[in-house]
Amino acid sequence: MNMIRLTIDNKDVITSKGITILEAAKNAGILIPTLCYHERLNPIGSCRLCVVEVDGQSEPVTACTTPIEDGMSVTTQSDRLFQMRQEALKLILVNHPLDCPVCDKAGACKLQDLTFEFDIKSIDCQAPNRNYISAYQTTFIKHWPERCILCLRCVSACKEIQNIGALDIENTEDGPQLSFNRDKCVSCGECVQVCPVGGMLEKKSTFRWRAW
Repeated sequence: MNMIRLTIDNKDVITSKGITILEAAKNAGILIPTLCYHERLNPIGSCRLCVVEVDGQSEPVTACTTPIEDGMSVTTQSDRLFQMRQEALKLILVNHPLDCPVCDKAGACKLQDLTFEFDIKSIDCQAPNRNYISAYQTTFIKHWPERCILCLRCVSACKEIQNIGALDIENTEDGPQLSFNRDKCVSCGECVQVCPVGGMLEKKSTFRWRAW
């Protein structure tokens, strides 16, 4: 009674109720690209990379936020989805410098891997001039605001895992940026652990070695 049968990429999947398409696909060994999703956090749905097609729905949905239903038929790979994911990545890269050779996260960066996977060699539009303010500096953690992709992983981890809430997103004249409450921060490093890019780094390891 607690099991659901659905089809993902023409593969019959039987799984438990109450999970999302992304989780069901992962359990079945089917990989869907993600950037903002993290298994320790509630679904965020900010990156739009996990979009999938569901029979009966005219527009693709985010797999990380859409619960499965009995009899559902899901497509995770198609030309349309590839183009949508490619465009979503390009929008992210408009405000993210491709400075991989000097970034400590190079070789262990999800955005770097996805850029290669989706064959993005150049960005059509130019990034607006933005005044980046590093609002987040502690003895152990360094924040690179120009590399932040606003995936909200760090904000969610600070609230959901540590129950601290030292990080948030603030709307500024230069667009949304990360804000930091120094009085609340305990330098636990949870934000560093969940950051998929080089936006949050351990300060002591900067320019000394890379993760790989």
